[in-house]
Amino acid sequence: MLIIAIYWIFLSALFIPLGILTAKALRIETRNITFALILGLISGSVLFSITAFFAPLNGICLGITTLIAMASAYYYRGDYKEYLAAFNTDLKALPKYLKICLVFLLFGSLLKSAGAPFIVDNESYYIQTIKWLNEYGFVKGLANLHIFFAQTSAWHVLQAGVNFSFITNRINDINGFVFIWIIFYHFSESQKNPFAGWLKYYTLFSVLLFQFIDSPSPDFPLLIFLPTLIYLLSTQKDNPGERAIAFLLFAFLCTIKITILPLGLLFIKDLFQKKTWAVILKGAIPLVVLWVAKNVIISGYPLYPLHYFKMSTDWAVNTDAYNFIVKITSDYGYYKELYDPGNISLPQKLKYWISLPLLDGMLNKAAVAIFIITPVFMYLKKSTQYPAYFALLINFIAVLCTAPQFRYYLPQVLVLACYCIAMVVSYFKNNNISRPMLILGCVAAYIPFFSLSLSSLSRNSLHKSTGHVALSQLYLPEKNTRFKDMKYLHAEKGNLNFYYTEKDFLMYGTADGPLPCINPRQIEFYKSHFGIVPQLRGNTLKDGFYSQSVK
Repeated sequence: MLIIAIYWIFLSALFIPLGILTAKALRIETRNITFALILGLISGSVLFSITAFFAPLNGICLGITTLIAMASAYYYRGDYKEYLAAFNTDLKALPKYLKICLVFLLFGSLLKSAGAPFIVDNESYYIQTIKWLNEYGFVKGLANLHIFFAQTSAWHVLQAGVNFSFITNRINDINGFVFIWIIFYHFSESQKNPFAGWLKYYTLFSVLLFQFIDSPSPDFPLLIFLPTLIYLLSTQKDNPGERAIAFLLFAFLCTIKITILPLGLLFIKDLFQKKTWAVILKGAIPLVVLWVAKNVIISGYPLYPLHYFKMSTDWAVNTDAYNFIVKITSDYGYYKELYDPGNISLPQKLKYWISLPLLDGMLNKAAVAIFIITPVFMYLKKSTQYPAYFALLINFIAVLCTAPQFRYYLPQVLVLACYCIAMVVSYFKNNNISRPMLILGCVAAYIPFFSLSLSSLSRNSLHKSTGHVALSQLYLPEKNTRFKDMKYLHAEKGNLNFYYTEKDFLMYGTADGPLPCINPRQIEFYKSHFGIVPQLRGNTLKDGFYSQSVK
């Protein structure tokens, strides 16, 4: 916990100056320190992505980026002091109960980030994705080794750039850092703008958000940034600086999870303004170009996970394998652990989806209820935020028709839930109601620290219990994997020498194994179903991988 706190201070000192430099370069006027941080995260991902095409994201890369940040802090020291002064003013202006909430969440986030990761995807591809970036950068055809590596996102790149992998394997904790800064912004803005009151209620879902902050989950940026994005687009119509930040944030989130793309409808009016095009040309286009180039290198599909414009390179992922992973990702959202009913219509799939058992079924029903209830509340309160609602609704429908896993639609649902809660509280016209609610929400975030059984909520054996807190976490964070004692074995397949976990806990499971790491069961599955096996393209791992036909 102590090490994580020091790490977060370093990240603040790194990304805020980078954000100030970015604001100057794009001529964006702002003095909000959280916006500087957001711009710093975006520019940091750009710097690290460019580097990853040519070199690993190691200590040298981090050192150069740190020097750039230090130079920016010195050159724009006057601006830097103004940002810090504004931050200090906003912090002091928070009422006592919100300061208590912030302290609760800060301590809890540090402690959670110092624990072992909870999300199972961390053990299948988060750790390995980041490790490949740390040791080799972007590798041609890496998705042929493990199809999940095709999901390498700007968030993984950002985490790889600042995780000090050359010193330790215990720090993949950027999510908790971002969580605290954005919650601070929510609290601060809710005190300054009467239209921002709903933002602070996002804290009520901290117990859910905490499940994402102890691993480098790319789902988390959408969860934590979407309220800020919707707020900026709904209320800052006459502030070109904040509209520009919203546009850059949206483009950044698209490079992390393309599922958010339908929200681009909220920017249609901006496309007719000259200042918007300046931001597009200088900021958004570089993000998109890097995203496409990264996809070409790793999978051979420029718009992955979309199948259009597949490249004719030797490292492009096999079409049958690609179609298979897209199908199971989609079907998993509809059927989960139920049997696959085969080729059925979309209405029938949605019937399965709404009828899923346990936690999945409850969340699906709650999501539908929220989208039905929200316009009723908006009508009764005479709200004018219908464009934001319809954009979120279209986004939700798009997810329903493609891959309705709850983590894909959860951000939209939580935003609308906050709207509804704020409307209910305002009905009673008693500001004191929100205080105990928010404090209890922050206290509830500590529930996962206790060893609890989740068998009644999930059938996933790897998600059937919460973690535990060890005294050592107060000064030393746990390793980046929950399988810290896992042993790894060595094997060969053609010209591929690889490692695999001694315990076969998941077909796509790799944990924190040495590179390259892949489950032999996965190799045999793709061999028997698609007639392919992963092989090296050259003599070294940096040369990349291709799928060799064995039919």
